[in-house]
Formats: sequence, C-alpha cells, structure tokens
Amino acid sequence: MGGRLEKAKGYDRKHPLIIPAGSLAKLMIRDMHEETLHGGTRLTMNLIRERYWIINLRRQVKQCVLNCVKCCRFKQKMGEQIMADLPASRVTEAMIFSQTGLDYAGPFKIKASNVRSPPIRIKPTVVNGEVIKSIPKVPVYEGYIALFICFTTKAVHLEVVSDQTTEAFLAAFDRFISRRGTPECCHSDNSKTFIGARNVLAEDEKQSIVDYNRVTKHWANGGISWSFIPPRAPHFGGLWESNIKSMKYHLKRVVGELTLTYEEL
Repeated sequence: MGGRLEKAKGYDRKHPLIIPAGSLAKLMIRDMHEETLHGGTRLTMNLIRERYWIINLRRQVKQCVLNCVKCCRFKQKMGEQIMADLPASRVTEAMIFSQTGLDYAGPFKIKASNVRSPPIRIKPTVVNGEVIKSIPKVPVYEGYIALFICFTTKAVHLEVVSDQTTEAFLAAFDRFISRRGTPECCHSDNSKTFIGARNVLAEDEKQSIVDYNRVTKHWANGGISWSFIPPRAPHFGGLWESNIKSMKYHLKRVVGELTLTYEEL
C-alpha cells in the first residue's frame, strides 16, 4: 500500500495521513469544496491530495458536488421547447418542387435604367446669382425577390418581382413553373399577394373570386392546391424564413450598397 501511495500523483510524504471513506472524509471534502468557492471535481481533488489521501476520493467528491445545493441551483439549464414532428410533406419522398414553400424578401432598390442621365431635359435654375444645371437622377423603385423552396430536397429557386401585386407574382410563378415544373401544393403565409394568387389558381371555378378569364389563363397550370400557415405565426414557415436569411447573407456581401437594374439583379 505504501508503494502505491508514493507513486500516486499529488501525494506528499511529509503528511502520510490515510483517511478511509466515511463521515470524516465527507466533512473534509465538503469543507474543501466550499473553500475553493464551490470548485469542480478536479480542483477539489487536487487540493485535498496535497495533504491527505482519502480512499475512493473521486467518487466521494463527485457525490459531494452533485449534492451541493448552490452548485445544483446555478447549473440548472432553462427549459427548452421540444420540437414537434415534421409534417408529412417534409418527410415523404416526392418529385423535386412537388411540395413548394414560397415567400417574399425585400424590398430592394432597383434602378429603372442603366443610363447615367436619362433623356429628360430640365432647364437650368439660378440660385444666388449662380446658374445651376440640375441633372435628373435615374428613377429608383422598390422590388422584391420571390423564394421558392422544395420541401423534400430543400432546393431553392429565386425570382425577381417588380412589385407586390398578384399579377407580378403570377408572372414570376409562371417563370418558376416553366423552369421547375408544376408543383402539387404550395405553402405560404397569409400575405394578400399569395391569397390573390390562390384565388387565380383555384381548382374550382366557384372558389375563385376574380374574373373567369384570368382563371382560364392559368388553367394550364393543372389546379395547384394551396396551404396557408396560421395567421401571425411565422415560426410555422421556418423552412423558407431561414433560407431568406441565407439569401440576404450572400446578397448583401456581393451587392453591398449598389443599386442594380432589374436585369442585373
């Protein structure tokens, strides 16, 4: 036993005091734990072994730390909400973009022209006796980016939209269908733009509240069903919201403060 103690790390030959496991050892461990300002297991063990050798020290120190009221109180973690099961459209194998989520990002400033000075003649004005030739600026308007994301593969398709009207979105939606195919179901929030598009793309003529001529124009799209998330619950659309964030992350670092035209964007 003496040979093992001499080889033990931290053993001091000047104080060869061996203490068995028991009440005395628990009191010494608790006192050292409080003296180290509620230190961890290793710190408490190292300071105890500078003077004493307690049998089964590690097990008793761990038990002391776990039973310490203050340590348990300050180590408690906040309760976290358990994630619910994913909807069937997220975990069922399907063709790409058959289940599509969509959202708008923006507004982004878009120049109407790439010409430095548009062909608009403005007469020079006189201010304090000085003639000032005012050069007209290129008009800038607000545009948006429509994001389409596949529920199965998380593939992303982006389209530039000039405004938030239903007609502009339907034009972007037609470009999306021409490139990616017709989806079976679209998921979105309760924006008026998407509600108007749903009415145009309604499967039944009676479900549409717009002119029947506009319905027949998009009838070739194949009767797309539409699913809306609950009102004022953006966390239900976390899939497309996170991809909107990723798109803005890269767009801001590439474009910066520049104002692009529609074609450049």
